[in-house]
Amino acid sequence: MFRIPRILALAVVASGAALVAAPSQAQTAWPFKGVDFPKSDGWCVKRAQQGDNMAIELRHCGTDYPYLSATIVDPGQGQADWDIAEMTVRFADLMEGPEGGPTFASAIAGVYGDCEKTSLTVDRNPVPGVPGATVTASMSCSKDGQTQSISFRNFTSYVQTRSGVLWCVTFDYPDTDLSDNDKAVIRSAADAIAAAP
Repeated sequence: MFRIPRILALAVVASGAALVAAPSQAQTAWPFKGVDFPKSDGWCVKRAQQGDNMAIELRHCGTDYPYLSATIVDPGQGQADWDIAEMTVRFADLMEGPEGGPTFASAIAGVYGDCEKTSLTVDRNPVPGVPGATVTASMSCSKDGQTQSISFRNFTSYVQTRSGVLWCVTFDYPDTDLSDNDKAVIRSAADAIAAAP
């Protein structure tokens, strides 16, 4: 069975503790784990704990969404060349299949409790030049006796450095479409990772 590394580093990590926050105009790049992420005007950066991993998060200054998150999912031990295209296809296939809803529900259970899929769609490769997929899902979730409807839209991509370190780049944008600026931020982050040693 294909195992997606660090699948869906979603917006469910809203409780991640910020260690550093800096406005974009303060520097030309945001260094993180050997990658220099290019600054983007109007975007702010923080480092946050996501599960067992540290991540860099970029978001419009003063807002929660949309935001980009990037984290190392595999340090590349003995894996020099990941098949990113195949990983992207398998990720999209998994999410479109019968396991997509339960996989998504499991990823958000810590924040939203027991969830069941209401609807789930996959848009393959919505960001030109960055292999990935957007999962749009509506879930009915119950926690502490309260039931609520939760909607998500999350772009996920895998990118490797030149030495084979595998990163997961996600972009959460629940309330808006991907703007040209959003796509540019995603591309610049993916390009920075791909160019890193």
